[in-house]
Amino acid sequence: MIRVTLPCFFLLACSLHAAPRPGADEKLTAKIVSKVMTYQHYDQHPLDDEVSQRLFDAYIDRLDPNRSYFLASDIKEIRKYRKILDDLLTAGELEFAYALHRRLIERVNDRVAYVEERLTEPFDLTRDETILVDRSQSDWPADQATSDDLWRRLLKDRLLRSILDDSTITDDDQGSSAVVADSVTAERILRRYRTFAERLEQKDGKDVLETYLTTFTSVYDPHSTYMAPVTSQNFEMSVQLSLEGIGARLITRGSYTAVTQLIPGGPAALGGRLQKGHRIAAVEQADGTVTDIVEMPMSKVVGLIRGPKGTSVYLHVIKHGADPADAVPERIEIVRDKIKLYDNEAKSWTADRSPGIRRPVISGSAVPEDPTTVPAAIDKPDDWPHDLNESRNINSEKGAVDGIVVINLPVFYADFDARAAGDPDYKSTTRDVRRLIVAHGDDIRGLILDLRGNHGGSLDEAIGLAGLFLPPGPIVQVRNPLTNPKIHEQDTQPIYEGPLIVLVDGDSASSSEIVAASIQDYGRGIVIGETRTHGKGTVQSMFAIEDIAKIPGFRGRSPGTLKFTVSKFYRVTGESTQLRGVTPDIVLPSLRETGEYGEASLPYAMAWDKIRPLPYTKIRGFQSLLPELKARAATSGAEDVAYQERSALLREVADHRPLQALPLQLEARRQYRDAELAWAGKTRRLRRDKSFPMDQAIRIMSDLIALAAEQL
Repeated sequence: MIRVTLPCFFLLACSLHAAPRPGADEKLTAKIVSKVMTYQHYDQHPLDDEVSQRLFDAYIDRLDPNRSYFLASDIKEIRKYRKILDDLLTAGELEFAYALHRRLIERVNDRVAYVEERLTEPFDLTRDETILVDRSQSDWPADQATSDDLWRRLLKDRLLRSILDDSTITDDDQGSSAVVADSVTAERILRRYRTFAERLEQKDGKDVLETYLTTFTSVYDPHSTYMAPVTSQNFEMSVQLSLEGIGARLITRGSYTAVTQLIPGGPAALGGRLQKGHRIAAVEQADGTVTDIVEMPMSKVVGLIRGPKGTSVYLHVIKHGADPADAVPERIEIVRDKIKLYDNEAKSWTADRSPGIRRPVISGSAVPEDPTTVPAAIDKPDDWPHDLNESRNINSEKGAVDGIVVINLPVFYADFDARAAGDPDYKSTTRDVRRLIVAHGDDIRGLILDLRGNHGGSLDEAIGLAGLFLPPGPIVQVRNPLTNPKIHEQDTQPIYEGPLIVLVDGDSASSSEIVAASIQDYGRGIVIGETRTHGKGTVQSMFAIEDIAKIPGFRGRSPGTLKFTVSKFYRVTGESTQLRGVTPDIVLPSLRETGEYGEASLPYAMAWDKIRPLPYTKIRGFQSLLPELKARAATSGAEDVAYQERSALLREVADHRPLQALPLQLEARRQYRDAELAWAGKTRRLRRDKSFPMDQAIRIMSDLIALAAEQL
């Protein structure tokens, strides 16, 4: 039995703010989460002093990552708890987390008051001083005077940014030692900090619990997390590509929630009254309950607007450009429905070298089950990733051939609920990609599977997708610490056996890496892309907290969901994809060559290891062409002026080292700004040139098609 005595720090913090405090549900949730992470996480690391110290440091850093709000005295007061948070969690004691949240509110409000007063005073722009870009490893301000000096320099930095960006100061004033921010600039700077303070004070008990328990799970590994009910619901919707609501994307703008996009085919778009730019002032339910949502956190706004299919919600909106003080909100009724999220589903397009030929983008959902039916084309959304155009005309000088089909897959998805209910039209990655391949039919001479930016998703769908290209056999091994590895096989015959390229980048992770690794290990196709993929080789399971507990303690209330690492992925070769990812057969030059990224850059990432390989039959064919493909790619790169210019620019950017401390003297800052703008322009050119990897993939596919034809 652990007896916990709270320090005076907590008693002081409790008396200062009427902020959230943990209730019985939160305490019970903490007990359950701590127990599961101790005994069921892959590493089975005991909840001990080491974990306590990790949690202590990580939670403080999460609340104040730039070390600009808390004082050294705050940290000193709570340091005695650095090694007993494990005991507190085991007992369900959360006052440490909630009291520190309240202390943060106190410090933030104090700094907002300082900002408001200090912005009325002059700043010396001739004084030679600096401000650190990254204070995450700096000392905490020793006292109020040290904090004031830090914040004076932070505000001076903001003022300099405004001066240089908006030209709010004349040339005559540039040498002045007493510059006062004009009212517009001062209000803009002040609003930034006021908004943060308001958002902080709007957090309720569940928000604080989510932050604390998510921090706790993250010190076991970066992919374990606790999700409050709203977060859990959003996660499930992203995997299933569907939700029940009105079909509108929202964003916080100042005090209001604004409409940024209407999802095509959704009830809001079909209704025609709700428009992009509308600001929502209130949400009314069918029973007449009206909730003012001005200043309300987005998660709570979304919770009010979403609801079961067939029910009505009434939005009280202010038109774009209207003054909220004078405008009379318009009441708009929208009947909720099931929304299909098409942005992340599989889509295909054809790279064609013929001038003037335009081939449409085809959506997986637009292809009918009957392969004899002509598939429908869809318009390309404005925010599609990478370089998906309605067509790509690669001219003959680049050596492209007709019949190269690209399938873009942003995520591995499946509507598990619809599948379990027996819905014959349930959404699935494998089903959609199969339809796309069948729809293109014999026109496919080469297929590029674009997995760039694909963070993963359903493991079953990754195995099913690999099965579209591979013969029956093992795809991946999944090992937990207590049993022998489970071998996941696919037992279907491939539907496409022609030239295949898998295009990846540093954001391709998890299920994407399983597909790329299996194609590479079997020798079925060529993997090309950045230096390596992300390196997420771990498996997480999701459980509703109430299901884990199996006790009536929550009395029908949902306490959230725990996602934690239970297994690791291993290739058929026995090598883990964890940390090291998949190394492409042909590496394309990119910005990621210049630094650490992916799993290797995350704190508490799990280690790489290796287990016994599986017996499998390698396909003899396309991998045998790899040496000649590499030689041709090198020759093409050497002869391509744009390729060489890009490579030279990458080397130049790699050698650039930005300042660790920014100058706060106007002229020195101007010179620094001008130099950095030049560098930013170069890196922006590299990031915006998203067609480069795809152009290289098409070029390499053209060579692969030609070499495969010669081999026959």
